[in-house]
Amino acid sequence: VNSVSFSPNGQHFAAASDDGTVRLWDLSGKPLIKIPAHLKPVKSMSFSQNGERIVTGSEDGTARLWNLSGKQLVEFKGHPGAVLSVSLSPDGQHLATAGEQGTIRLWDLSGKLLVEFKKQPGLVKSVSFSPNGQLLATAGEPGKVRLWNLKGRLLQEFPGYWQQCRLINRPQCRIMSASFSPNGQHLVTGGYDNTVRLWSLKGTLVKRFDSPHGAVLSVSFSHNGERIATTGEDGTTRLWDINQSKELAKFTGTLDEGKKWVVSASFSPNG
Repeated sequence: VNSVSFSPNGQHFAAASDDGTVRLWDLSGKPLIKIPAHLKPVKSMSFSQNGERIVTGSEDGTARLWNLSGKQLVEFKGHPGAVLSVSLSPDGQHLATAGEQGTIRLWDLSGKLLVEFKKQPGLVKSVSFSPNGQLLATAGEPGKVRLWNLKGRLLQEFPGYWQQCRLINRPQCRIMSASFSPNGQHLVTGGYDNTVRLWSLKGTLVKRFDSPHGAVLSVSFSHNGERIATTGEDGTTRLWDINQSKELAKFTGTLDEGKKWVVSASFSPNG
């Protein structure tokens, strides 16, 4: 499983997998639908704000938009490699995609390419819209987190990752995830530098948590903005209190085939 998400109304839960499918359940665990979304692994998935559609990104180089009955509505083609991250704008009018060839692209929901961002020097692992839909945050290689406007202009770069990666002898400095706070004032990031960092959008480091996970593979805010969930290479999901700068809980699940990494976590809308 590469990506998990609650629907905005909190009534459904979806997961995207290496077998190319997206599965949807209700909260009792009852399977609702299995969508054969791609022939290659689905690396990222996201609900629309109204909960009526799902977008997927795959190693096959495409992103696809689906309704909850499993009907494909639109295919977004043009990435030269795997699509590693997808994000729908809050108003439901745009899709941002990012991929392994350093590509970042903005589309309308008819499938028309609107903006092709400047090619990045390494893969882009994460792309996300700000709550007001006016900004994009991207994260990836080599140790780069960047803030953009929707015209493709670079607004801010967040520093310091390479120094930490050198300190802990991580030759590959990949930032795996970047997520906006619900009020749009902060950005939380996590990656191979073994830290969770909270930033202002001006690039000021507000808080830093040294991760017991080792590498941090995903970060996400609770809907009230008071907590952060992180997942990591140690096979755990951890819950953090931002104001008190402390870990509140650790969750360890059953791991398949000796795999340890937990790569995605999602808060329910009611927190």
